[in-house]
Parts: sequence; C-alpha cells; structure tokens
Amino acid sequence: MAVLLITHDLGVVSQYCDRVAVMYSGRIVELAASGDFFSAPRHRYTEALLQTAPSANTPGSSLPTIGGTVPDPRHRPGGCSYHTRCEFTLPHCSTEVPLLKGKNHQTACWNQVK
Repeated sequence: MAVLLITHDLGVVSQYCDRVAVMYSGRIVELAASGDFFSAPRHRYTEALLQTAPSANTPGSSLPTIGGTVPDPRHRPGGCSYHTRCEFTLPHCSTEVPLLKGKNHQTACWNQVK
C-alpha cells in the first residue's frame, strides 16, 4: 500500500514518510529517502527550506526566510526556476533547465549542495 502526502509540514514528513519529493514551481527538484533528505539535502531550495524550520533554529530567534518570490507558473524564468532566488547561481542556471539525476538521491540542480 502507498499513500501520497502533500504537505509543507516537515515534522509530519519526518514522522511518516519513507521517501520525499520536493517540488519548486511545479517541478520535482529533489527526490530521496527521508533520512537522506533531512541529513544531506542536495538542492539549494531544499537546503533553504530546511533552514527555515523552527527545529533548525534557536528557540525565540527570528526564523530565516527565503528571499524573493515564487515565479508565476505562466511566466517561469528560463533555466532553473529557483535561480532568481538562489544565492549560488551559476551562469547557465538561468538558461538551462537541470534534469533530475542520481540513483537513490536525485537532484535537479546545477550547483547542488556538496
């Protein structure tokens, strides 16, 4: 049996999911086993998303945010849809769409987290 859970609640994801797919602007940008997802994110959006979780920050501190805005799906920017918000953009991030690559931990990012 399988269940597809769609949520922004990373606590629920960590408790109930074996595999995680992260979507950004309508595309899957990372797909991994739950343990790998939380311990070693590879896509820059996933990394930023995990840093905004309350559990990743000191209690009472201001939570970090991801700058910029999600692109309008009717007018996505060229290349990687996240490049307009990414701090680690390479020149070809704005012109070439990265494909989901990898065996057990797949990522669609030109400059993924090492």
